Amino acid sequence: MTHLTPQELISALDGALDRERQAHADTCDACRRELRDLDAIMTKVADASNVPEPSPLFWDHFTARVREAVSEEAVPTAQSWWRAAWAPLVVVMAVVICAATVVAVKVRQRTPAAAPAAVITVADAPDDDLSGTSDEGSATAMAAAMGDLSWDQAREANLVPTRYTVDSAVASLTDAQRRELIRLVQEAIRRGE
Repeated sequence: MTHLTPQELISALDGALDRERQAHADTCDACRRELRDLDAIMTKVADASNVPEPSPLFWDHFTARVREAVSEEAVPTAQSWWRAAWAPLVVVMAVVICAATVVAVKVRQRTPAAAPAAVITVADAPDDDLSGTSDEGSATAMAAAMGDLSWDQAREANLVPTRYTVDSAVASLTDAQRRELIRLVQEAIRRGE
């Protein structure tokens, strides 16, 4: 004979199983084990169903807590279409501006500052004669500063700048000093000195 089906096991617990199948359940160890396990489960379910209903205040408090939690939660607002469209562009433009600034700073650091026009004029003058410069006043001022020294004596005392001394002096300036020198020379040119 075959073992009891799940429907027959439930009928056996309810006492509604026919005699022939009940005789099998009484003699079959496997079916008796199944009946015992099913009876234990049904007892636990019956015990669990004896849980009392919560207090009516529970539902009032529960509803209040749900309302409070929902009201505290931020509700996402829809962005206007133009903000949604411009936001990525603003980010891209910021990145481009930063990159351009970095490139400009790097290029400026690598590019030597140009020497002022007046210094180039003196530096390009022949070593022997500075009177051919475009600024005759500078040569006159230099001659007055030398006093009674001859041109050769002034040169020996390193008082007369040569092209090499001017170039090395300009090359030894810091970037800030070069910018100030250029500013001063441009200001003197504007004033016509």
